[in-house]
Amino acid sequence: MKIKLMDNQEYSISDIQTKDNLLEISFSDKSCEELATIFSHKALLHTINVLDGSGNIASVINDFVILTKVELIGITRIVSIIREADDTQERIGNTELLLEEAQAEIDTLLDGMDFILMELVPSMMQ
Repeated sequence: MKIKLMDNQEYSISDIQTKDNLLEISFSDKSCEELATIFSHKALLHTINVLDGSGNIASVINDFVILTKVELIGITRIVSIIREADDTQERIGNTELLLEEAQAEIDTLLDGMDFILMELVPSMMQ
């Protein structure tokens, strides 16, 4: 089994699995230093193609771009990668709060205008 990164380089792997938003790739033919160098380049990791024994794409793994660790367990080196934090939800939440605050200010201004109009209209009628 192999993986193919965005630069079209292929690497032999012994296992690959995802669990709890963590991608773990096992190697037996690369040093920890080599793997740390390869997997520290985010641009190479946006799409990881998993190739079967025939070189065909068996699966595609997207957006695991942050190297968290490379560890040696026995003779196997395991690369752990996570997804980059998506701040979209946080930005949406912040925008919603700003919108609520702006709406409250608009409501206050409209209430003030209503009060002024209620005071002015009767005096203008006299």
